Amino acid sequence: MRHRMRPLLAAAICAALGAVAPAAALAGPGLVDAWKAAQTADARFRSARYELEASRYEVPIARSQLLPQVGINTSDSWVKGTREVDSPNGPVGSLLDYTARSRALTARLPIIDFDRWARLRTGQARATYAESVFAVRAKELVDRLGQAYFELLLAQESVELAKAAVQTYTEAVAFTRRRLTGGEGTRTEVGEAEARFEIARADLISAQDALEVARRSLQAITGQDPSAIGPLVGVPQIDPPQPATLDAWLERGEQHNPELRVRRDQVELARTEVRRARAGHYPRLEAVAAASRTENDTVNTLGMSISQRSLGLQLSVPIYSGGYVDASTEQALASLRKAEEDLAAELDAQRIEIRRQYLAATTGLTRVEALEKAVRSGEIALEGTRQGLRAGLRTNLDVLDATRLLFEARRNLSEARLGCLLATMRLRVAAGDPLDEVVAQVDRSLRSAQGR
Repeated sequence: MRHRMRPLLAAAICAALGAVAPAAALAGPGLVDAWKAAQTADARFRSARYELEASRYEVPIARSQLLPQVGINTSDSWVKGTREVDSPNGPVGSLLDYTARSRALTARLPIIDFDRWARLRTGQARATYAESVFAVRAKELVDRLGQAYFELLLAQESVELAKAAVQTYTEAVAFTRRRLTGGEGTRTEVGEAEARFEIARADLISAQDALEVARRSLQAITGQDPSAIGPLVGVPQIDPPQPATLDAWLERGEQHNPELRVRRDQVELARTEVRRARAGHYPRLEAVAAASRTENDTVNTLGMSISQRSLGLQLSVPIYSGGYVDASTEQALASLRKAEEDLAAELDAQRIEIRRQYLAATTGLTRVEALEKAVRSGEIALEGTRQGLRAGLRTNLDVLDATRLLFEARRNLSEARLGCLLATMRLRVAAGDPLDEVVAQVDRSLRSAQGR
């Protein structure tokens, strides 16, 4: 009876482990679908898009100050009063009751205005800066999406492994109880199996909670219910980073990294602010044209209508403004120096980030290989322990320990694979690769086992 029962436990363990063995690949909507949905649904990204849209108006607003400014002034005044005029016979008074009308059309065109030209260049720099900031917001969205998506896949894998563990230890509890009933087992064996079962059940509850949180986190980004996203049960294709050298990635990052573009645009924007502040010293020349018509403009012109047309130049020369221009210039220079130092600091930070992700991607492959060997070794160890149990050389506890180690190795392997893919994605994003291409490549890697 003893030898008949041991194969039952072995069969139960094989069935449970087979339930989580690699067989297919990612099912349901993929990362590309989530990326398309996130660009529409994510509140932070929508806010960034509206911020960009608002910033694009900086240029037409600044350019408008260099174009003709045309305006009409009109007024109608009703005048009532008295008028006294000195005469040889004394003051002579009369009542006043008339309407004074004024119509004027004025046009101004800047001819020389360094301040307004500097404002236009500043507006262009602000618009360019806003485009770079938006690219950073898109990069952040990809990072948040990838993190949430991979956490969902890992949570699904954890639930599957936890269910398999519960199933395995359920069979183990039943097996040890039958052994105890048959007079071959001990209460210690039953207690060990029951303890493993309760721990596995608690782990399953925690895994299910983590899965629900992961689903809601992804839903907050994509605006869609992620329940249709199936678990990753295949082996995704993980390629080493190309180019293969860290120096090549650092060079690409220095040229195309979105955060560095923002800092460079910030420096250029600060330079335009310096030029705009210095323009306060320069004279301004405008062409002014006007046409006006007045009726009863003053008491002395009652009953008269006057029409005038004029065309001329107006020159304004700043002489002294209380030190405003000098102070504004020094302030702008200080902001420029700050922007340059921020660029240097960002360059160091991005070099560190690219190095971190490059190492995570390259050493991650080594870790994946090691864990694959650990899983294979765990399977061999479990089989050997089962054989030892049949021969009476090993105990049920040994089988349970080998099973637990194999479950842990498989979970660590899944985590390492997803972590390696995420690091590769972050490396390419940090280097400034097009986001659509990066997301599509990762999606293909996740679906590679099915050949889709």
